[in-house]
Amino acid sequence: MNECRNLALEVADGKLTAEELDDIMSDLELAEQSRKFQGGAKAKAKEIAADIALAAQIEKRNRLQNIVVENRLLSMAREADRMTGDPSLGLEAALVGINTPIEGGLRSVDALSSGLMNQYAGGLIADLRRSGLLVQFNKMSGQFERDVARALGDMNRMLPVEPNINGDARKIAKIMHKYQRAAVDRENRAGAYIRKKNGYVVRQSHDPAKMARAGLEKWKDAIREKLDYDAMDVHPSKIEGFLDSAYTAIESGIRLTQQISDVSRAFKGPGNLAKKDSASRVLEFKSTDDWLDYHREFGVGSLREAYIQDLSRAARSTAIMSNLGTNPEAMLERVRDLLLQEHRADKKKRSRLQRKQLNHQMAELTGSVNFGSGETIARVGANFRALQSMSKLGGAWISALSDIAFSATNRIYHGQSLMDAWGDALAAPFEGLSGGEKKELADLMGAGLEGQL
Repeated sequence: MNECRNLALEVADGKLTAEELDDIMSDLELAEQSRKFQGGAKAKAKEIAADIALAAQIEKRNRLQNIVVENRLLSMAREADRMTGDPSLGLEAALVGINTPIEGGLRSVDALSSGLMNQYAGGLIADLRRSGLLVQFNKMSGQFERDVARALGDMNRMLPVEPNINGDARKIAKIMHKYQRAAVDRENRAGAYIRKKNGYVVRQSHDPAKMARAGLEKWKDAIREKLDYDAMDVHPSKIEGFLDSAYTAIESGIRLTQQISDVSRAFKGPGNLAKKDSASRVLEFKSTDDWLDYHREFGVGSLREAYIQDLSRAARSTAIMSNLGTNPEAMLERVRDLLLQEHRADKKKRSRLQRKQLNHQMAELTGSVNFGSGETIARVGANFRALQSMSKLGGAWISALSDIAFSATNRIYHGQSLMDAWGDALAAPFEGLSGGEKKELADLMGAGLEGQL
């Protein structure tokens, strides 16, 4: 085996590190010993070669997409400089949006993310309401929740096993699967490469506070037998080290801060080319029941909440890649460096480009601002701000009145009374629709989604 390793390292000619090659050799050895992998090491080697070729194609695609993003950001910065004398406003527009009337000034990450989330959630709620399943979706728990999870996992299998599942649970799972796939497809078009995972339910969440209370050993005991190490390409000799690394990464928040950075290379190739004990590895469970049992003990919220959070994460990731490329933080620094070179003779513009506010905005978008020291205080503060925001939603209808002001004004100009003009302007989108159809249209338009979400 050592002779084969040394020969492979020589043939690789620097394209693979010794560590990556050791991982490949471990995978081949594991495949040869595993009964689950048909064809042994030879079949595994073909799979690795195919994945390496695919990874190269994905990297090429991402480089081209990132060139387009870079040129767009530079164009926005130069337009902002022309109009205001401040090129940093172009970068701020891509991050959080600005009121300055430049092209793309309001097409921020948050605006794109909110638009995508309203599209997914609006369609989801409309489909559930049309099927008469919205109440069951909102209140699912216990065995019914487990049935929905099993059905959703079954729909994400290469060969569904069609378990005997409650009819309504399967209908709800089918609707959830529809928007789950739509979100993944949109994320892939933006620069990711997410392949269908066998038995996938939703992205696994972890509550660092629950894990800290349980401690390392109790957490490892709870999850050890639930994970599918063959699917994750974790060699039996490395299981304990992998679990130690995963616990430290998740409990400390490092893994969560890397979730957006994971798309910096949208597809990193097979597991054997990534570091096996990397903090950003995804845990894969043997069954849907194993996933749900772990989620109930160490996850965040119910299946319903985890699913909505998964859609939200996909929308945010898609928006970030659309505006900032597949490596957002590196893209911001590269564009900023190019602009600093352009304006190296202008001290004021250099100062604006170097301001820390842009880094803070990026940290807010990627989520890295949410993790660090003082976790308890941060959680209390976040909960207070969320409660404060929700308490103000009741007044949102006041600001919404201006959206139809022009329509009402035009009706008054043509002779309608004040009350009739406003009444017609408000009711116009729902003209000719029945009660149920009005609710469905409102869902698809995103009206009232804050309350649902």
